[in-house]
Amino acid sequence: MGLVKSHALRLTDAVDLKESIVDYVKKNSIQAGYIATCVGGLSEARIRMPGARDYKQLSEDLEIVSVVGTLSPDGCHIHMSVSDKEGNVIGGHLATGCRVRLTAEVVMIEDSHHRFSREWDRSTGYQELVIQRVSESRVH
Repeated sequence: MGLVKSHALRLTDAVDLKESIVDYVKKNSIQAGYIATCVGGLSEARIRMPGARDYKQLSEDLEIVSVVGTLSPDGCHIHMSVSDKEGNVIGGHLATGCRVRLTAEVVMIEDSHHRFSREWDRSTGYQELVIQRVSESRVH
């Protein structure tokens, strides 16, 4: 029987949210994972909206409402929603340049039953998720 393992990290003021997650995935050799939850704040956010090529830059105190995504050593696909001081919510594709304000708590789940990778998909024009099932004899 394979393992599902949790990973948790607390990020501190001014670190980059996406870079921290990507670095953690690589350093811990997470072959297939997903983000279970993330709470905290940002002082800057950089988000790509659906269908857009450019990123929206926000520089204000923001609350992280949600972060979801798939994690692999050759690419992480992460979406995020944040709210401003008025409670307005905006979300999209998480980019580098999102700076933690005070703290961010990230919990990730690693699934040893799978291997995630990313390959170019001509039909979408993006690096897309490829899912491979790992045989039970290799999961230990």
